[in-house]
Amino acid sequence: IERNKNFFNPNTFNLITVGRLDKGKNHELLIRAIQDLPNVCLYILGEGSLRGRLTNIIKENNLENKVYLLGFDSNPYKYLKAADLFVFGSNHEGFPNVLLEAMACELPIVSTNCEAGPSEILMYSSKGRNDLMITELGILVPVKNIDLMRKAILHFIENQGYLVKCREQTFKRIKDFEPNFIIRKYISTITDI
Repeated sequence: IERNKNFFNPNTFNLITVGRLDKGKNHELLIRAIQDLPNVCLYILGEGSLRGRLTNIIKENNLENKVYLLGFDSNPYKYLKAADLFVFGSNHEGFPNVLLEAMACELPIVSTNCEAGPSEILMYSSKGRNDLMITELGILVPVKNIDLMRKAILHFIENQGYLVKCREQTFKRIKDFEPNFIIRKYISTITDI
């Protein structure tokens, strides 16, 4: 899939997220986390019942040139490949496939450490903390914590070497989720029993 190179402003740090516009995905957290960050734009792909509320928050805070509700797109990959960072504010998840999709596009991740999925995908094995949880693939933050979400985004902006290293590692990690690899693991587990 071709990278949509001309979509994002090259003079800003471009964040992207994908998900239904509902309470569980907590896009409001992401909007509030970036509102005071200079040269940062947030692009939200998805539709849902909270579109009106999110639009109002954007307008009330004069963020029309900083936060963009793009609606649904059946091909989010062209945007994922061109963004600088994937952000995820979910309050809870089953298994967040969107994190894998972002990683397949070599995007580093900042995600809430919601149950279940993000810590397993980003390979963070310790119990949740009340601070940044930094991994080789990205950063986890406590659920609903605007300040630490902002701090995690800033960590990527201020540490370009870390950003580049995470891009390399995410692409390696995604191979652990390829169907043939998983099938071999299942067969190996069954054979061992």
